[in-house]
Amino acid sequence: KKYITVIATLAALMSCQKEGPSEALSDNQIVFELGLPATKATPETFEAGDKVSVWAVEYTTEEAPELQIGGNFLNNELLTYDGSKWTGRTMYWSTKPCDFYAVYPYIKPSSVESYIFEIAADQNSAKTETALGGYEASDLLFAKAEGVKREDGKVSLKFKHMMSKCVVNVVKGPKFEGELPEDIAVHIYNTVTTADLNLAN
Repeated sequence: KKYITVIATLAALMSCQKEGPSEALSDNQIVFELGLPATKATPETFEAGDKVSVWAVEYTTEEAPELQIGGNFLNNELLTYDGSKWTGRTMYWSTKPCDFYAVYPYIKPSSVESYIFEIAADQNSAKTETALGGYEASDLLFAKAEGVKREDGKVSLKFKHMMSKCVVNVVKGPKFEGELPEDIAVHIYNTVTTADLNLAN
Protein backbone atom coordinates (compact mmCIF):
# COMPACT_ATOMS: atom_id res chain seq x y z
CA LYS A 1 0.00 0.00 0.00
CA LYS A 2 1.17 3.51 -0.71
CA TYR A 3 0.91 6.08 2.03
CA ILE A 4 1.65 9.72 2.51
CA THR A 5 3.25 11.05 5.68
CA VAL A 6 1.86 14.45 6.58
CA ILE A 7 3.42 16.49 9.36
CA ALA A 8 0.53 18.31 11.02
CA THR A 9 1.17 21.98 11.69
CA LEU A 10 -1.04 24.96 12.31
CA ALA A 11 -0.98 27.17 9.25
CA ALA A 12 -2.96 30.10 7.91
CA LEU A 13 -3.78 29.79 4.23
CA MET A 14 -3.51 33.18 2.60
CA SER A 15 -5.24 34.36 -0.55
CA CYS A 16 -2.82 34.33 -3.48
CA GLN A 17 -2.50 37.11 -5.98
CA LYS A 18 0.28 35.59 -8.02
CA GLU A 19 0.94 37.45 -11.19
CA GLY A 20 4.32 38.30 -12.58
CA PRO A 21 4.49 41.92 -13.76
CA SER A 22 4.01 42.64 -17.44
CA GLU A 23 6.58 44.56 -19.45
CA ALA A 24 6.45 46.83 -22.45
CA LEU A 25 6.80 45.13 -25.81
CA SER A 26 10.31 45.43 -27.20
CA ASP A 27 11.77 44.19 -30.47
CA ASN A 28 8.83 41.85 -31.03
CA GLN A 29 9.71 39.87 -27.90
CA ILE A 30 7.10 37.73 -26.16
CA VAL A 31 6.17 38.90 -22.67
CA PHE A 32 4.56 36.42 -20.24
CA GLU A 33 2.21 37.15 -17.36
CA LEU A 34 1.57 34.13 -15.15
CA GLY A 35 -1.25 33.91 -12.63
CA LEU A 36 -1.85 31.25 -9.98
CA PRO A 37 -4.90 29.83 -8.19
CA ALA A 38 -5.54 31.00 -4.64
CA THR A 39 -4.30 27.79 -3.03
CA LYS A 40 -0.83 27.21 -4.45
CA ALA A 41 1.58 25.67 -1.97
CA THR A 42 3.20 29.02 -1.20
CA PRO A 43 1.13 32.11 -0.22
CA GLU A 44 1.03 35.61 -1.73
CA THR A 45 3.25 35.48 -4.83
CA PHE A 46 5.55 33.46 -7.04
CA GLU A 47 8.87 32.93 -5.31
CA ALA A 48 12.27 33.73 -6.74
CA GLY A 49 13.62 30.60 -8.39
CA ASP A 50 10.21 29.19 -9.43
CA LYS A 51 10.44 27.55 -12.86
CA VAL A 52 7.79 26.69 -15.46
CA SER A 53 7.69 24.85 -18.78
CA VAL A 54 6.18 26.69 -21.77
CA TRP A 55 5.19 25.48 -25.26
CA ALA A 56 3.60 27.34 -28.19
CA VAL A 57 1.99 25.97 -31.34
CA GLU A 58 1.23 28.09 -34.43
CA TYR A 59 -2.09 28.14 -36.28
CA THR A 60 -1.13 27.15 -39.81
CA THR A 61 -4.84 26.72 -40.68
CA GLU A 62 -8.08 27.73 -38.98
CA GLU A 63 -8.04 24.44 -37.07
CA ALA A 64 -6.54 24.34 -33.58
CA PRO A 65 -2.96 23.02 -33.85
CA GLU A 66 -1.85 19.88 -32.05
CA LEU A 67 0.87 20.05 -29.43
CA GLN A 68 3.82 17.76 -30.15
CA ILE A 69 6.86 16.78 -28.10
CA GLY A 70 9.02 18.67 -30.63
CA GLY A 71 8.64 20.77 -33.76
CA ASN A 72 6.33 23.33 -32.17
CA PHE A 73 6.86 27.07 -32.42
CA LEU A 74 8.22 26.93 -28.85
CA ASN A 75 9.37 23.66 -27.27
CA ASN A 76 9.46 23.33 -23.49
CA GLU A 77 10.98 26.74 -22.87
CA LEU A 78 12.24 27.33 -19.33
CA LEU A 79 10.98 30.45 -17.58
CA THR A 80 12.42 31.36 -14.18
CA TYR A 81 10.99 33.92 -11.78
CA ASP A 82 13.69 36.24 -10.42
CA GLY A 83 11.47 37.87 -7.82
CA SER A 84 10.06 40.57 -10.10
CA LYS A 85 9.76 39.12 -13.62
CA TRP A 86 10.00 35.92 -15.66
CA THR A 87 13.28 35.39 -17.47
CA GLY A 88 14.45 32.91 -20.09
CA ARG A 89 15.97 32.95 -23.51
CA THR A 90 14.69 35.73 -25.76
CA MET A 91 11.56 34.56 -27.61
CA TYR A 92 9.90 36.37 -30.51
CA TRP A 93 6.30 36.40 -31.72
CA SER A 94 5.12 34.37 -34.66
CA THR A 95 3.26 36.16 -37.42
CA LYS A 96 0.41 33.71 -36.75
CA PRO A 97 -1.74 33.20 -33.64
CA CYS A 98 -0.49 30.55 -31.21
CA ASP A 99 -1.80 28.31 -28.48
CA PHE A 100 0.43 28.49 -25.38
CA TYR A 101 0.79 25.72 -22.78
CA ALA A 102 2.53 25.94 -19.40
CA VAL A 103 3.27 23.54 -16.54
CA TYR A 104 4.55 24.22 -13.02
CA PRO A 105 6.92 22.94 -11.78
CA TYR A 106 9.29 22.72 -14.76
CA ILE A 107 9.27 19.24 -16.29
CA LYS A 108 11.15 17.33 -19.01
CA PRO A 109 8.56 15.02 -20.57
CA SER A 110 9.37 12.45 -23.25
CA SER A 111 5.76 12.51 -24.47
CA VAL A 112 2.97 15.09 -24.49
CA GLU A 113 0.29 12.38 -24.47
CA SER A 114 1.52 10.64 -21.34
CA TYR A 115 3.61 12.31 -18.66
CA ILE A 116 3.69 10.50 -15.31
CA PHE A 117 3.68 12.85 -12.33
CA GLU A 118 4.08 11.58 -8.77
CA ILE A 119 3.55 13.53 -5.59
CA ALA A 120 6.08 13.34 -2.76
CA ALA A 121 5.32 10.79 -0.07
CA ASP A 122 7.02 13.03 2.50
CA GLN A 123 5.79 16.55 1.81
CA ASN A 124 7.61 18.03 4.79
CA SER A 125 11.01 18.10 3.06
CA ALA A 126 12.39 21.64 2.86
CA LYS A 127 13.05 23.70 -0.26
CA THR A 128 16.72 24.08 -1.21
CA GLU A 129 18.63 26.21 -3.73
CA THR A 130 18.38 23.42 -6.30
CA ALA A 131 15.09 21.66 -5.49
CA LEU A 132 11.54 22.43 -4.40
CA GLY A 133 10.25 21.25 -1.07
CA GLY A 134 8.07 18.14 -1.07
CA TYR A 135 4.84 20.14 -0.72
CA GLU A 136 5.61 22.60 -3.53
CA ALA A 137 6.95 19.89 -5.85
CA SER A 138 3.65 18.02 -5.45
CA ASP A 139 1.53 21.00 -6.55
CA LEU A 140 1.13 20.31 -10.28
CA LEU A 141 -0.31 23.30 -12.15
CA PHE A 142 -1.37 23.63 -15.80
CA ALA A 143 -2.30 26.63 -17.96
CA LYS A 144 -3.34 27.15 -21.57
CA ALA A 145 -4.02 30.29 -23.62
CA GLU A 146 -5.59 29.87 -27.06
CA GLY A 147 -5.16 31.93 -30.21
CA VAL A 148 -2.84 34.56 -28.72
CA LYS A 149 -1.42 37.18 -31.13
CA ARG A 150 1.29 39.80 -30.79
CA GLU A 151 -1.44 42.45 -30.89
CA ASP A 152 -2.75 41.06 -27.58
CA GLY A 153 0.34 42.60 -25.94
CA LYS A 154 1.35 39.69 -23.74
CA VAL A 155 0.71 36.02 -23.10
CA SER A 156 -1.50 35.72 -20.03
CA LEU A 157 -1.45 32.22 -18.55
CA LYS A 158 -3.78 31.40 -15.65
CA PHE A 159 -2.86 28.17 -13.90
CA LYS A 160 -5.20 25.61 -12.38
CA HIS A 161 -4.55 22.66 -10.08
CA MET A 162 -4.22 19.20 -11.63
CA MET A 163 -3.99 17.34 -8.32
CA SER A 164 -6.33 17.20 -5.33
CA LYS A 165 -5.35 18.74 -2.02
CA CYS A 166 -5.86 16.89 1.24
CA VAL A 167 -5.87 18.94 4.44
CA VAL A 168 -5.62 17.05 7.75
CA ASN A 169 -6.81 18.79 10.91
CA VAL A 170 -5.71 17.14 14.16
CA VAL A 171 -7.94 17.98 17.14
CA LYS A 172 -8.22 16.67 20.68
CA GLY A 173 -10.72 13.90 21.31
CA PRO A 174 -13.09 14.06 24.28
CA LYS A 175 -10.82 11.80 26.37
CA PHE A 176 -7.50 13.37 25.39
CA GLU A 177 -5.64 15.05 28.22
CA GLY A 178 -2.78 17.50 27.96
CA GLU A 179 -1.42 19.36 24.94
CA LEU A 180 -1.10 17.96 21.43
CA PRO A 181 2.53 17.19 20.50
CA GLU A 182 4.10 19.20 17.69
CA ASP A 183 5.50 16.18 15.81
CA ILE A 184 2.29 14.30 15.00
CA ALA A 185 2.56 12.11 11.88
CA VAL A 186 -0.57 11.20 9.93
CA HIS A 187 -0.53 8.24 7.52
CA ILE A 188 -3.06 8.24 4.66
CA TYR A 189 -3.52 4.80 3.07
CA ASN A 190 -5.06 3.60 -0.23
CA THR A 191 -4.42 6.91 -1.94
CA VAL A 192 -3.47 7.37 -5.60
CA THR A 193 -0.22 9.35 -5.66
CA THR A 194 0.50 9.38 -9.40
CA ALA A 195 -1.21 10.97 -12.39
CA ASP A 196 -0.91 10.37 -16.13
CA LEU A 197 -0.99 13.84 -17.64
CA ASN A 198 -1.87 14.66 -21.25
CA LEU A 199 -0.24 18.06 -21.81
CA ALA A 200 -2.41 18.77 -24.84
CA ASN A 201 -5.67 18.77 -22.88
